[in-house]
Amino acid sequence: MTTIQVTDRLLARGVLSTISENQLRKELLTNYHGIKHVQRLYMNDEYNTPKELVQIDFTSPKHTETFLENGFIDICNLRCPVKALNSSTNVQNHLENVVTNKILVHDVSTEILMNEFGEKLSKSYPGIKYVKRWFQTNGSEVPTERVQIDFESSKYTQTILQDGFIHIGELYWPVTPIKPNNHLRKQLESDSGSDNQSEIYTEQNIPQVFDEQSILQAFEEQKQKLSELIRYFDVQLNNIVHPQNKSGVESSSG
Repeated sequence: MTTIQVTDRLLARGVLSTISENQLRKELLTNYHGIKHVQRLYMNDEYNTPKELVQIDFTSPKHTETFLENGFIDICNLRCPVKALNSSTNVQNHLENVVTNKILVHDVSTEILMNEFGEKLSKSYPGIKYVKRWFQTNGSEVPTERVQIDFESSKYTQTILQDGFIHIGELYWPVTPIKPNNHLRKQLESDSGSDNQSEIYTEQNIPQVFDEQSILQAFEEQKQKLSELIRYFDVQLNNIVHPQNKSGVESSSG
């Protein structure tokens, strides 16, 4: 009997290069549960040629067991062979049935402005009170592709976490819950529901959200939001002064 490797990450082969990453995310997120990251691999050449290889990260090894047993995953009417990749460092962080009003959205392009992202999400998802992008904490202020969304109540996150994704039109992104701290957990005790996810990000131990200098961090967050607003209004002003020069930001938001 062959032993199946315990892992939360898979590599799918034979995924046609004509399938875009957003098509892959939509197909996988709407058909399978527990996915938190989808990434096509590319050749290291001058054309950045896409390979027929796609890495799929899950919130828990329990979501990969069936695929590894069968030896394949179905993607866009293709039966794609899969192999196990080494587990992520978070594979041991398994918790269930966490009540939370905070979620983490993965694979959000760093080119997307948070004010526009929040406005569009609010049209489809009620109860949003705060949207912020996570940044690396090595002093470089490099944005990551993770975005935190705080809701007014955990009742607004239940369906989202059960689905395992959020979307704006045809754009889909995986989501995972953020475990509330002890003070917030007491406020959420009256809410009920299961998120059916296994990987939980805890506010106290994730430096991208909070660190010991919480006051300084809050200041930096406000500064970042102000910077994004300034960029947004600079573009709008430029479009008014020079209407013939339409910017990429305006066209992408239309």
